[in-house]
Amino acid sequence: MTINTRAVETSTTAQPLDILALYRTMVTARVTNDLLKTRKTQGRFPFYIGCAGHESMAAVVAALDES
Repeated sequence: MTINTRAVETSTTAQPLDILALYRTMVTARVTNDLLKTRKTQGRFPFYIGCAGHESMAAVVAALDES
C-alpha cells in the first residue's frame, strides 16, 4: 500500500565518470585496509574491522559526492 507519493523533479545533471579517480579511491581504501590489518597483527593497533571487498562502494560514494 502506497500513501502520500509525489513526483520529485531534480535539477542535477549527470557528471562524466572519472574512472581513474574511482580506481585511485579503491586502491587507497585497499592499501589503508591492508596497513591496518598488518598493524593489528603486529599488536600495534588496538582493533581492526576489515573492509576488504568493499572498496568499490567507497569509490561509488566518492563519485556521487556533489562537491
